[in-house]
This record gives sequence, C-alpha cells and structure tokens, in this order.
Amino acid sequence: MKTKLLLFFIAFSGLAAAQDKKVYLDSTYLPTDEGNHVYYRIIKNYYKSQSTYNILQYYKTGELESEQTSTVKDFIKNKGTAVSYYTNGNKKCVINYDDKGYREGECLFWYETGKPKFEGSFVKTIQKKNGFDITESKLKITNFWNTENKQTASNGSGEYTDDGFFDYLSNTSVSTGSIIDGYKDGVWSGRDDKRGITFTETYSSGKIISGKSIDKSGNEYTYEEAFVVAAAKGGITQFYKFIGRNFITPSNVTGQVTIITRFVVKSNDEIGKMENIKSGGKAADAEAFRVILAFNGFTAAKYRGITIDSEFTLPITIQSSE
Repeated sequence: MKTKLLLFFIAFSGLAAAQDKKVYLDSTYLPTDEGNHVYYRIIKNYYKSQSTYNILQYYKTGELESEQTSTVKDFIKNKGTAVSYYTNGNKKCVINYDDKGYREGECLFWYETGKPKFEGSFVKTIQKKNGFDITESKLKITNFWNTENKQTASNGSGEYTDDGFFDYLSNTSVSTGSIIDGYKDGVWSGRDDKRGITFTETYSSGKIISGKSIDKSGNEYTYEEAFVVAAAKGGITQFYKFIGRNFITPSNVTGQVTIITRFVVKSNDEIGKMENIKSGGKAADAEAFRVILAFNGFTAAKYRGITIDSEFTLPITIQSSE
C-alpha cells in the first residue's frame, strides 16, 4: 500500500508541474532563449483557464526574484500584492495593485542590506491627455532613509533621492531634491549615465512644470513631461480600427485565437524589431507582423525631451468564420 501511495504522489506531482509553464527572460524581462537568460518565470497552472495566475520569477542562479498575481498569463498585469527580493533573500519592495493593474495603496522598499529605504503609497489620479482620460499612479513618499541609514524625509517632507525605479525606462537615472506633503517640489537635478544625460526639473506638488536635459554632445532639450509614450497618429483607437479592418484571418485558423505581438517604435517613427510572445500559428503570426507594418503611423516616444526607441505590446484576437 505504501508503494502504491508513493507512486500516486509522484504521478500527481508530475501532473501538477506539467500544468505550469517556464519562460526564460533577458535583463529587460523579455522572453529569450535558455542560456541567454537573466531570469526565468514560472506561471502556475498556465494551461488551466483561470481569472488570475500565480507568477514566480527567479534569478538565473535560482533565487526567488519576485512573486505576484496576474490577471493575464502571457505577460504580467498585476492584481493584489507583489513582492520582490534581492539575490540574498532580503525583500526589495512590496507594492499593491488594484483589480485593473494600477499601483494603489501602501508600498515599502528596502536596501539590499535589509535596512529601510522608504515608505509611501500610490495614489491613483486621472489626467486629461490629448482629449483622453489617462489613469496614473502617483507615488507619495512618507519616510525616506539614505544609503547611510540616515532618515532625510519624514511625514512627507525633507530631502529625497529618486533612483529612477519608477521611471518608465527602468532604474537608470538618479536625481535629488525636496518633497513637500509627500510629493516632489521645487528644483531637482539628476543624471542618467546609461543615456549620457544630465537634467534639471522644476516640480510643484509632484507635477513637473519644466525640464531641461543636456546630452553628452552638449545638445539641450526642453520638456514638460519626463516621458512621453510612443503614439499612433490619430489616436490609439484609430490604430485598433486599422488592425481590425485590415487583418486577414488565415484559412487554417479554427475557433478563437489570440496573438500577442511586441514591437519597437524606433526614434525615427518606424517599426523596428517584432516578436510574438504568444503565437497564433505561423500564418497568423505573419499576418500580425504584416498588418502592424502596414499601419506606418507612429510618433516616437520621448525621454526627457529626447526621441527614443520604445516598445508596444498588442494583443489581437481573431475568430474563424466557420
């Protein structure tokens, strides 16, 4: 009887593991091949239809990098609490998300040593941009400690060092300045060594009023937003309508199929590298590439006034006529 029970346990464990999916990721968390990866992701119960999925990410060396719940299985759209870790096992941060994937509520950050970095919260706001209501999560700092464990901001006021963690383009910039009532205020100065720029920005209650960046060649750029996303000319709705009108469903597609395509909008407004992170089959994937390239109507993103390459992720769901 013990032997039978053991065999059943082994078989059941193998079945459970078979329900999971492993994806290798590069340094920017994009899918890559094994061996070229920096992280890997385990999507629990990937092959089951669920409203949420438990996603675990690991460093290449096997240590847990993060754990979170996602409402989408092929990329992360957070819901609830997400926890990130350093390679030594210490917590890096705890961030909370609402049901739509927006950061909201308390957040906590630590240094790799385990010492506190800052305590704060995300406050959802709705901004009017280009005639559309845009929901954003605004970081409000309560307490901050520098790398020497000295508290330089308390109860929402004091000096704060922003390491760029919440930039749209990862943590490559560092800037310092004052916060009042939890938000950036007054003149801030910083640098982005990866992009070779320095910058000065003026804030009021967390909103940037003006900014100026200088690149390594001495060229100056002025701006009123630190990051402007790449945009479809005529608006994103026109882009989706174009895709819907021009996508030709391959004859070999049966039932409903979803393709998720990631592509680069280059700094010259052209479409660059494309890849399908969820395949709908060879013919459907090729058609997704064709129709996106046919659109030819994007304006490039800008980072602190400088046009840059940036990425789009587009899900396309198609249905056969039969």
